[in-house]
Amino acid sequence: MKNRGFTLVEMVAVISVSSVLLVLATGVVHRAMRIDTAWRERADVTRAMTRLAHDLRRDAHRAQSVEITQDPLVLRIVFADDAEVSYQVVGEKIVRERQAAGEQTEREYYKKPADYGLEITILASPERVELRLTHDVKLVGIEPRTVLHVEAQVGRLLRLTGGEGGEP
Repeated sequence: MKNRGFTLVEMVAVISVSSVLLVLATGVVHRAMRIDTAWRERADVTRAMTRLAHDLRRDAHRAQSVEITQDPLVLRIVFADDAEVSYQVVGEKIVRERQAAGEQTEREYYKKPADYGLEITILASPERVELRLTHDVKLVGIEPRTVLHVEAQVGRLLRLTGGEGGEP
């Protein structure tokens, strides 16, 4: 009479193979989740920088004058109606504040991760504001990569509309 069933050796072999497959599957799932998180963070930064580029161009085109102060880095834009907008880095954010009649009327934040660098300069003839955001991966021999480069002509809309500032 034959015994039906599994031997202890067969059971141990099946459990061992199952354990190895489970560990491999867990590693694949974990890696996929890390890749998804990295892409979401990159998409968040891209959306924030697109908004920043749009707002900076709009503000510079409507500006009457611009100035930059260092330590802390602040870009101050003054409009024809004496309202002003300032851009500055606060922690891991770029903050845009609009003030009219001496009171803050708007505040907007743009996500800027810690390993991203920001440069703002004023270029002459015609007067332009330049913003450059770079990402430094901190690898030897690899230069920081420019993520965003925005140039906007100061007062462009004022010249096109004949000097009327309008509400930014």
